[in-house]
Amino acid sequence: MPLEFCLHPLRDVQQATPAEMENTLTEIAEACGSGPYTVRADGLQVLSGLKKELAKVDEWIEVADRVLRAN
Repeated sequence: MPLEFCLHPLRDVQQATPAEMENTLTEIAEACGSGPYTVRADGLQVLSGLKKELAKVDEWIEVADRVLRAN
C-alpha cells in the first residue's frame, strides 16, 4: 500500500531553504526505500506576492524532482 506524505506548506515549502527542502525529501525517500509513496504539500497561501510564491514552488519542484528521482 502506498504511503502519502503531506508536508506542511509553510514550513516545508514556502519558508524552507533549498537545503531544508532537500533534507526533508531525502529523509522521506530513504525511509521508504523502494516502497511506493507520494509527497504533497497543499494549502499554500500567497504571503508575499504571487510571483515570489510561484518562484518558491518552482524551486521546491526542482529540488523534489532531483532528490526523489535519485532515490
